[in-house]
Amino acid sequence: MKQNTVLKYLALVFLTVLLIPAVSTIDYSAVEPVTQTLNRNEIAAFTPKSILFDESHCDGGSSLWAPGNASMFSWMLGENGYSSSTNFNESLDSGILADYDILVIFFPYDALTAGEISAVTTFVDNGGGLLLVGADGTNLWQFRGTNLNPIASTYGITFQTDALYDTVTTFGSHNITYGVTILNAQGDDLRSCSLSVSTPAISVVDTPSGSIVAVSESGLGRVVCVGGPGPFYMYRRNAGSAGSSHFQFSLNVIDWLAENPTRTANVPEEAIITVGPGPLLSPAEVENYGMFTGAIHEHTTMSDGGGTTAEMVDKGLRLGYEFFVMTDHSRNTAGSGGGVTAALLMQDIVNANNLDLPMIVGAEISAIKHTIGFPLTENVYTADQQEAVDGIHAQGAIAILSHPTIGSDYAQVYEDRDLYGYDGVEVNNDGFFFGGGEDGFFDNFIGAADTHTAISEGIRNAIFVENPSGPNGRVSEMDVVDAILNKKIVIIDPFNNMLYGQQVWVDRYIEIRDQAESAIEASQTLIQSLKDAGEDVRLSEFYLDEAMNSLDKLNPGRALKMVQNATSEAVLGIDISITTPTILDPLTEYESSIVLKNNHTYGLEINSTMFIHGGVTFNPKDYKLEIPGETTSAIIRDFTTNDYGLMVYSLNLY
Repeated sequence: MKQNTVLKYLALVFLTVLLIPAVSTIDYSAVEPVTQTLNRNEIAAFTPKSILFDESHCDGGSSLWAPGNASMFSWMLGENGYSSSTNFNESLDSGILADYDILVIFFPYDALTAGEISAVTTFVDNGGGLLLVGADGTNLWQFRGTNLNPIASTYGITFQTDALYDTVTTFGSHNITYGVTILNAQGDDLRSCSLSVSTPAISVVDTPSGSIVAVSESGLGRVVCVGGPGPFYMYRRNAGSAGSSHFQFSLNVIDWLAENPTRTANVPEEAIITVGPGPLLSPAEVENYGMFTGAIHEHTTMSDGGGTTAEMVDKGLRLGYEFFVMTDHSRNTAGSGGGVTAALLMQDIVNANNLDLPMIVGAEISAIKHTIGFPLTENVYTADQQEAVDGIHAQGAIAILSHPTIGSDYAQVYEDRDLYGYDGVEVNNDGFFFGGGEDGFFDNFIGAADTHTAISEGIRNAIFVENPSGPNGRVSEMDVVDAILNKKIVIIDPFNNMLYGQQVWVDRYIEIRDQAESAIEASQTLIQSLKDAGEDVRLSEFYLDEAMNSLDKLNPGRALKMVQNATSEAVLGIDISITTPTILDPLTEYESSIVLKNNHTYGLEINSTMFIHGGVTFNPKDYKLEIPGETTSAIIRDFTTNDYGLMVYSLNLY
């Protein structure tokens, strides 16, 4: 009897996977479809208040920069006892303000009506809190704070049209500056304007160029004006040393508006941002979905990336990707390079070496406002936005608008994305996440890796698939497409330490992660006890190492599958040792040995394949070995080094 045991590419060898369904304990039938940030803790001497973010006056791409209730700002407020919602299209004089305690408006692109201005000032006089946030007068997006002046001037504050780049490190005494040690006026593309302040308002934060934070009171209510949006979204990615102070400042502003006491902001290590509850599924239905983690939107040296096709395959294996969407740039004419070429070559490498890395062929159409399309079979050459989307769809692929915050020239395409027929948008590209999180309530979304290197780790996406249609329990390209089009996806952002997606899938990700952590701990105990008893379990240790690596690389689903393999009867019955020289001379012959001990009563058939991408030649590339039951056999692999370079190769056993 022969039994196939699949051993793939971990350490020197990584391993293929068994799909292990996890057990859910969450009843999603009780979840109501609301768009509110949950109160996550109870705070002593604190009065909960409700916040309304207004995006009904957004246009020209301003919603990409105006935080709402799917932002790091609203998440932090939720962790500190507040609830929040976003107003997308109702007039502020419609009576909507009656349900809220605090109103937040970022640099309205469209002016408020006279009726709305009256409604807002009445709201403040009756005890409401009002936060108004402007922007500099020079940004290319054409966002300005001046549309706030019909309201702000009522309270002695006027937004100017200048641009401030200051970093403030000296503060006076006020509740709003409690615990704040640094405040940056710059927020990526947007900076702060200065504020003109007159009675009854007072300036709270000053720079050499003028005030950037001012407060006022009117009737029973309070008003805060801030010259720029940076402190409300520059928390982690590229925030430098200001991140924790920006969190504290943001909380202070809302606490003062709510007349709550000062306190230190509670900012958990992991941000969890949800965009609705997702489908109403029972626990049994949820556990039918397997989780697969991979990367979407990457580049090779065939366009502007820093890794060759082989190096990018190695990256996918090293990080434990369970799917990899490669999208090199393609231009507007044939022969301009890039496009699907690299992805097709990577697919050939994977297939030739039987690697456990489902490759999906895509391209980033780049003679237009960048748009990724996948799965593709050929390049789309055009400089016309509509032709690009149509050309992608003609191949049965989906079109995703890339990095819409990269420049103001993307604003028109972003606003008209539905008219063009886009299937989704990158709400997070390489960790740049400002105010566009609310798109996930309405649009399909992904997180884009876009690292352009074979070294850096970037954004991942976990997708949830009920019945994987790829070979050997893997996902197919259409499984990935289906997950995106049905929002069965969670963005994993290591730069902001953030999870983003619908509640049901975020909870599923966390649940599987908890299970993987527990399973690894139990596996470590079991394997150590077997070693203490004198058993040889090095293959199990390889699997366990790969499980821990997968968990460390933000792929708990694969970690759970690896640890299940580590403690399976099949793997525990095989011992392995690998010997290979580590110091090599050029143009010299060497050998590696793989010794396998089969403790099973049945025979095994093992094939070894060398995936080579630097400095060495193996001959032959493939070698098959039969190992009878209860015997030990060795595979000797001869190789020759090249005349220079680093030797890089990987061994598959399957």
